[in-house]
Amino acid sequence: MEKRGLHRISDTPKPLKLDRLSLIRELYRSLINTGRTYASFKENEVYPLVEKLADRNEILDPMSGYGLLTRYCSKIGITAYCIELNPPQYFWQILSLPSYASVLITTIQMTKNEKIFCHNKFPTAIESDDWFTEESKQILREIFALIRYNLNKDCGIKSKVEELSLSLLMPFVGRLSCSVPGDNSTQIKQGGICVYKDWENDYRDYLCALQAYLNDIPRGSKSNTHVVQLGDCRTIRLPEKRFSAMITSPPYPNHRDYFTMFAPENNFLDWMNSENVIGKYRLHDFVIGSNFVSGRPIPTVCTKATRRFLHALEEFRGSARAINDNRVYYIPYFAHYFHELEQSYYNIAISLRRDFEGYIIVVDNTTRNMVIPVSESIIEIWKNMGFKTEIIQEREKFHMGTKNPRARGFKAKHREYTIRVWRR
Repeated sequence: MEKRGLHRISDTPKPLKLDRLSLIRELYRSLINTGRTYASFKENEVYPLVEKLADRNEILDPMSGYGLLTRYCSKIGITAYCIELNPPQYFWQILSLPSYASVLITTIQMTKNEKIFCHNKFPTAIESDDWFTEESKQILREIFALIRYNLNKDCGIKSKVEELSLSLLMPFVGRLSCSVPGDNSTQIKQGGICVYKDWENDYRDYLCALQAYLNDIPRGSKSNTHVVQLGDCRTIRLPEKRFSAMITSPPYPNHRDYFTMFAPENNFLDWMNSENVIGKYRLHDFVIGSNFVSGRPIPTVCTKATRRFLHALEEFRGSARAINDNRVYYIPYFAHYFHELEQSYYNIAISLRRDFEGYIIVVDNTTRNMVIPVSESIIEIWKNMGFKTEIIQEREKFHMGTKNPRARGFKAKHREYTIRVWRR
C-alpha cells in the first residue's frame, strides 16, 4: 500500500500538509495544517477587535489557548501578552512565535535527516494499557535529546532551549502513544495499540509539515515582541495597572477537560519530569471547566445569575436519575466553573489601567433545557468590579450532532456574544 502520510494538494507547489491517513493526532494535524483547531479564535471575529485596539500597543489574553491572538497582533505590529495554564497549549504558542521561527526551522533542517539511534529493534505494533510503552519512551527521549543538542548549537537563547525542544516534540508525542480516539475529535482514551511500523518516516513527514507551517509565520509579521507565559490566570501575579487592552474567550462549560484532551502529552511531560530530564510544567491539577468534580467541595458563587441557574438545577423536575446526576455532577461542575471564572476576572482586574478596554467572546449553550448563563454572569462579574459592559455583537449558532448526535432544536441552539468591557 502506498504511504500517504504527506501529500500535495495539486501539482502546483504548495506547503506540505499532513493528511487524514497520518497517525499524528487529529488535533495537532489541524494545528499544523491550518493553525487552528477546536475552540480557536476565528479571524473574522477577532481581527477587527485587534484593529480597534491597535493604538494600545499591547493586548492581554489571560486564557490564550493556542495563542492565535499573536498572529493577528503580528499583522498590525503590536504585542500580544498571552497566559496559558495547559502545558501542551503553551508549547504550541512557543512554537508559533515569530521570534523563534528561524531557529526552529534551522533545527528541523538539521534534525529531519539524522537517524534516531535506538538500541532495540521494534516490533510492528505493541498493545498496552498505559499511555506509553518503554519502547515509545526510549524513542521520544532520544528524539528530545537530538533536538536539544541541535538547538544548543544554534540557539542564542540558552535559557529557552528546553522549552523550544519540547515545543518541537509535543505534536509528535501522541503518534507513539497507546491510545484510541474517544467519542469526538477532542477526546482520547488511555490504552490501545501503538504502531511502530514506519514511525521514522512519519517523524520526518511531521518535521517537513511543521517546517512548512513555520515558514509561513514570519511572512507579514510586524511584531516579534510577544509575551507567552505559562501560568494560571486565577492566581498569577501580573504587573499592576499594566494593560489597557484585552481580547479573550473563556473555556466554555461543555464538560470537556483540556488536560484530558492533551492527556498523552501531559503524561509524557510528567514522566520526563519524574526522570529529571526536564523541569515541572504542570502548575495545577484542574483547569477552568474541568469535569473532575468528585471529592471537590462545592464553592460559593457570587453572581446572582449563577445562583439562579444553580437553584434551577436543584429544583429540576425529571427522572430520579436526572435529579441524582444534577446533585452529584452538574451542580458541582457548574459551581466550580463559574467560581473559577470569578476568581480569574477578579485577579486579572488588578493589572488593568484606568483607560482599559477589552472584548470577551463567549458562547451560551444549554443544559436540562436551560440556557447556561455564561454571558450574563460575565457581565455581572465585571459590573460588580466597577466596569462598564455592553454586548456589541450576538449571533445564533446551531451545533447539530457535534457531541450529542441527538441534539436538535433547543439543545443544539447556542448563542455567541462579543462583550465590550471598559472603565467607567
